[in-house]
Amino acid sequence: MKAGFTGDYYVTLPKGYRERLKASLESQQPLLAPVSAGARVGTMKLTLDGKPYGEVPVVALESVAPGNIFARGWDTLRLLFK
Repeated sequence: MKAGFTGDYYVTLPKGYRERLKASLESQQPLLAPVSAGARVGTMKLTLDGKPYGEVPVVALESVAPGNIFARGWDTLRLLFK
């Protein structure tokens, strides 16, 4: 599944601050099908010098239909043992 942003996201920083900006992705787990395009699947968090700087929602860029009976059974077994 492809995930991303609904639009462009710009960050303005003073000169020399770029190296101090960190981005991390927090995804929703477990993510279960069906997932419709545009559904929120996570958050990108920005920190500057370890302090919160911003959050951007991450959404599904394409829809994902539920799998067939065998794929769902296999996925259910895998989730039981995690």
